[in-house]
Amino acid sequence: MGKIFYKNLCIQIQLKRAPKLDLDRVQRIIEKIDLDKKTIKNFSIRLGNDKGFYINFIFEVNELQKAWSLLERYLYRDKKIGLSLKRSTIATCEGNSGWNDNLILHHFDGRIHLGQMDLTNNIFNPSCA
Repeated sequence: MGKIFYKNLCIQIQLKRAPKLDLDRVQRIIEKIDLDKKTIKNFSIRLGNDKGFYINFIFEVNELQKAWSLLERYLYRDKKIGLSLKRSTIATCEGNSGWNDNLILHHFDGRIHLGQMDLTNNIFNPSCA
């Protein structure tokens, strides 16, 4: 299997796992991060329902390592919303074949295996995992 190049990062919030989460705060933080167009090219929000409502925050990234670092620092470490996000989100990267070869960066279920990647080049080499 060859190298997988990552282009999109998605943070999915499962609302039933964080019913009191301040979504306005989440969006304000993301919008501030999104101001750095060198790191994040585009940002969108998609709503859905699959055995419960969820929100997908989708980031088209230029620099995956920097984007994930910023999101992790400002969202997951935020004193007001960080713990709720850790308990209610899945963060993944989309690979060459769309979401079929995604890489999990964070999962509310700590038993789920998180992927390893060479973030400096936006790649994942499965032979090294």
